[in-house]
Amino acid sequence: MTEKNDFEPKIIGFLCNWCSYAGADLALPTRLFVQKEMDILGSRNATAEDFSEVIDYLEQGDFPLDAVISLVREHQLAAEDIHTVDVFTFERTLRLNNYADPDTLEGAQYSLPFCLAAVAVGGAQALMPLAPDWLHRPDIVALARRVDLHVDSELDARFPAETGARVRLQTAGGVLEQTVRHPLGDPANPMNRALLVAKFKKLAAGVIAKQNQDALLTLIDQLADLADTAQIVDCLRGPDAGGGPHKS
Repeated sequence: MTEKNDFEPKIIGFLCNWCSYAGADLALPTRLFVQKEMDILGSRNATAEDFSEVIDYLEQGDFPLDAVISLVREHQLAAEDIHTVDVFTFERTLRLNNYADPDTLEGAQYSLPFCLAAVAVGGAQALMPLAPDWLHRPDIVALARRVDLHVDSELDARFPAETGARVRLQTAGGVLEQTVRHPLGDPANPMNRALLVAKFKKLAAGVIAKQNQDALLTLIDQLADLADTAQIVDCLRGPDAGGGPHKS
């Protein structure tokens, strides 16, 4: 006898406006559909009417940043130790604005040279999130001007199945190079729980009260056993909203 499966999960999507809505916009032409059980918390971003730039940024991804972060950490480099940065990747990356000295945070987010320089100076935390006082910083702008982008025919041929990059640093001590085919967070290179929790707490700071952050993580671990999502929604209140974990 065949057992009938009537289970219909209730899914809540905690979506980044810049990333997930652009992904949703790509779902239709790729024939991927959001299930009716999905509820989305958030609002559509202001650039959604012309989201081609957002998609370009998403497809550019984090892979060159991962390489720079890794090389700087492994070789204990300071920004002034890096003479030049060459990034070899697929052609779509070169369509970003890539301004070395952008005037806005939006422009900075769409600039691979600026983001590479920012993580070389401040590590991954520099982009979590990028703060206005990082704009026009002489040390970051100077390094961003030393970044050159190139199309790599092999990596371009692999796009979009792979979104990789090869990064070459010319330093005071010689040439350093690293290739990243799957950025951290990609299904082929997933983040572990410790990294996910650390990233969540970093981004939630000042937005969700500390006690609510901890309660939310506990509730997520118990998600399969929750009768409803009221407790989760209450935990998402800001630090001054007076909300704590829902009491039933």
